[in-house]
Amino acid sequence: ASPHLASLTDLNFDSCGLDDASVQALAAALQQGTHLSALTRICISRNVQVGDGGMCALAGALRHGSSHLLCLNSLYLSSCGISDQGVTALAEALQHGSHLSTLTILHLEDNCFSNEGMRALANALACSPHLSSLQALSLGSTRFSGIGIADLADTLTH
Repeated sequence: ASPHLASLTDLNFDSCGLDDASVQALAAALQQGTHLSALTRICISRNVQVGDGGMCALAGALRHGSSHLLCLNSLYLSSCGISDQGVTALAEALQHGSHLSTLTILHLEDNCFSNEGMRALANALACSPHLSSLQALSLGSTRFSGIGIADLADTLTH
């Protein structure tokens, strides 16, 4: 990233027609963008073609961008066509990304992950001490059932 973007705090690509290839390019920029240390918010919501390929790439950038994504507090990933594979990759990034301790908002509503993805997310929430700042978790209009709710409820009670 250009050093001229050192003050950039918000990347908003809401409803921009992004697909998996464009999010893979964005993820590569995030992973290499040492001048993005002020970035607090990423929004790629309402880009249904992002899918698991884009989400896995973004999760990789989140997991390995530890030296410069220290201020990231909001991830808006609603309506991105993310299924179990994508949300599981995100959950692994959240669980192992110690630099994500500033994350307060995670929006995943209107995606197509099921109980398997919810279980991975619940496990990340339960096991990661780095997610203690999380204040808002939005999961509406996804495809998990009572089993997924039970996994999340178990996380919330322990």
